[in-house]
Amino acid sequence: MELANRVSTFILVMGLALIGLFVLSIIAEQVQIVLLVVGLLLVALAVFLNVRFPVAEQPRSERFRLMKKKGPKNNEPRSTPQENQPEERKHQPGKSGRRGGKKPSGR
Repeated sequence: MELANRVSTFILVMGLALIGLFVLSIIAEQVQIVLLVVGLLLVALAVFLNVRFPVAEQPRSERFRLMKKKGPKNNEPRSTPQENQPEERKHQPGKSGRRGGKKPSGR
């Protein structure tokens, strides 16, 4: 029952808001016990509704079914080694080349 889940979520938010108002009434030195009692009752009602009408499990998504079927044939990764970089730069992290990097300082 989707409606019961939505109602229980609304009741839970309202109960937590009333408990928050109770805390603010303590700070304002005008304690309103009614806010705490009603807030706790609403939270308990929301928990009861969530237990009584659990959320239905959603069906699995079929969005990536083609990608899951077309995996690599063997257990090797798809990435290829870097071929265009000098030997000493192959294993260094970061970008190579000057594109978007620092400008030469000898202007």
